[in-house]
Amino acid sequence: MAIVTPLTESDTFRTWLTRTNTAIDLLNSNTVIAGVNATGTFVVANGTSDTTTTLTIHHATGGTTLANSTGLFLSGNTTFSGQNFTANATSNVFTVSSNTTVLESASGTTINSGDSGVVVSGNTLTVSSNTTISGATLDISSVATFSSNVTVANNLTTSNTVYAKSILFSETGAVVSTVLSGAGAPVDNYSATGLADASVLRINPDTMNVELTGLVAPTNLTTLASGGNGAKLLYLQNSGGTYKITLKHADTGSTAANRFVGPTNADVVVPTGSAVTLLYSVAEERWRVLAQVEPHVNRTQTVVSAATVTPNADDDDIVSVSAQAEALAVANPSPAYTVVNGQKFILRIKDDGTGRVITWGDEYRAIQSALPATTTASKTLYLGFIYNLADTKWDLVANAQEA
Repeated sequence: MAIVTPLTESDTFRTWLTRTNTAIDLLNSNTVIAGVNATGTFVVANGTSDTTTTLTIHHATGGTTLANSTGLFLSGNTTFSGQNFTANATSNVFTVSSNTTVLESASGTTINSGDSGVVVSGNTLTVSSNTTISGATLDISSVATFSSNVTVANNLTTSNTVYAKSILFSETGAVVSTVLSGAGAPVDNYSATGLADASVLRINPDTMNVELTGLVAPTNLTTLASGGNGAKLLYLQNSGGTYKITLKHADTGSTAANRFVGPTNADVVVPTGSAVTLLYSVAEERWRVLAQVEPHVNRTQTVVSAATVTPNADDDDIVSVSAQAEALAVANPSPAYTVVNGQKFILRIKDDGTGRVITWGDEYRAIQSALPATTTASKTLYLGFIYNLADTKWDLVANAQEA
């Protein structure tokens, strides 16, 4: 469509003058030249079918900005400064095909992708300030470098290695705390609300020692049969103040996929305040105990003359009896159901200067020597016992009398 009607041979001088002025006005208001601001609305291409008409801006540092009916294309270094850059078309994608994308917002970068996720498939994504990812998923298939804090409210999926100075479990549900009141018998297939998404499980055995034969397997790992080969790390802490937790090795009380595997194929005891690291792998379908950290505790029971002494199988490494002034009955250690095979303790006895009679519970058995029937006046006696699970006996394997 012609903007200025062409002149004909029959047009008058007045018509020629009017159309010439119209052309000058159009040139002045619509021509972009150096030093002149262009105002108004400009159209590049004549419709969606025109893919050849373009507007090209050449950059002084190399590269171009090109616009046509199919889109805006940026090549070379491009800086958006002073104002926000927003790509929010209903169904379009903001694509960066350069080798590196650098986000350097002074107050932080927010990537809010809705349900579709943020996909970074170039060589490197570099984020140098605090970053919040509030969409469904951040999916990184190459290298991403974050030099400040990264907050992920949902899932972070990466096909490569993640290196981090520290990991903070601060999101709701990352730490699950529960109270487990013992019933005096092993607990099978134990579960707690929120366990599937938790990274830390804190269990408080508030009434007695408890035994766990298994922990419900993660429900958010793809099975091996469906092509999965993932794993989950879980930190399990005994948050109680009195009683211990025992993780039973390969106990058939729980479903096979929920069972524990101890470091030496043995039960693992988690004392008060201690923690263990559990690894669940799809390939093995077991909770494998990787590490255990125990606090330093005083495990000595001290007795100054008593008619009966009862070693505590949970808490005592040494039972020390001094100034014994009467006959001594050594009762069977308790509680019996938490004792593990090979468990040991030492009994140290010294009288008040007069020999005293010693009697023994029926779980003590002479192995290295006979169970002593009396003390020797003013002499210290050491007795070492080890538990035989098959025979339910505390075997005397060491007997040493002060010279």
